[in-house]
Amino acid sequence: MFEASSFMARWRGLRPRPDTNGLMIDTRSVHTIGMSVPIWAISIDARDVVQAVRRLEPWRIFFDRRARRVLELPIDRVPPVVGVRLDRS
Repeated sequence: MFEASSFMARWRGLRPRPDTNGLMIDTRSVHTIGMSVPIWAISIDARDVVQAVRRLEPWRIFFDRRARRVLELPIDRVPPVVGVRLDRS
């Protein structure tokens, strides 16, 4: 998993990084504006517990007020289940 800590890394998102296991962003929202393929948007709270999993189609916005960070996954990856605690190591 790649952690996007700079503005440019957050702006770039998953494009064109199809080989990644995901992109973790310290934010409550992500978008797919300008993308041509859907992604998984997974909101994660402060305890690293998955709060929501959404298939985000191109040109859409995802926001979750409970999120401390959002994990973007390519659509061909299997997303985690709501309520699961993620191991970030």
